[in-house]
Amino acid sequence: MKTSLKNFTKVLLGVAVLGGAALTQSFTQKPKADKKLAGVHRFYNKTGIPSTNPADFIYQDEENLLCQENQEKDCSAEWNLGTANPVVGQAPPSTATIVPNSAEKGEYQEPMN
Repeated sequence: MKTSLKNFTKVLLGVAVLGGAALTQSFTQKPKADKKLAGVHRFYNKTGIPSTNPADFIYQDEENLLCQENQEKDCSAEWNLGTANPVVGQAPPSTATIVPNSAEKGEYQEPMN
């Protein structure tokens, strides 16, 4: 009886370790590059003038930094899209809100395609 209880305990411990590893991995994997998640995203300011108007901003791929050094202009800001997804080449949706104090100085340079 003692031996079967030890074996049962080892099996339970093994299942718990494997289950924990699987759960941990599901929370640490990054989303695929072509799949953007809703939430907060950086949009580029096309005018360079401080603004909270969504029409003044454009979304570009987040893997590229498109701001050239210029302390006179606002280059980008973060927008909270809620449940909406960002679309490359488009402004934030009208329901989006700008994240306070998220503006970055610089001059927006359109990406070369």
